[in-house]
Amino acid sequence: MIEGVVNYVKCLLRLPGCRQVHRLLFDYVSGTLPPEKHAKLTAHLRDCPLCLEYVETYRLTLQTCKEACHPQEPMPPELEARLLEFIKKEL
Repeated sequence: MIEGVVNYVKCLLRLPGCRQVHRLLFDYVSGTLPPEKHAKLTAHLRDCPLCLEYVETYRLTLQTCKEACHPQEPMPPELEARLLEFIKKEL
């Protein structure tokens, strides 16, 4: 995963068009990007393996976060109480 980010940074330094990719990532991955922009970004990803790798890393990150937010087993009550106490104290 780290390698994907490193390659993307290298890509940003090399190609000016790649600098725009990060601004469109969430909408692209979630499927809410307007069709014209989606087509242009898809075309760019076909020609830029470094950006493609970054997008795939981004997708994996979002999927991992979704899975972490919806665990298979519920949180133990004592841990939930400690977490809520921490949040109230720190926030």
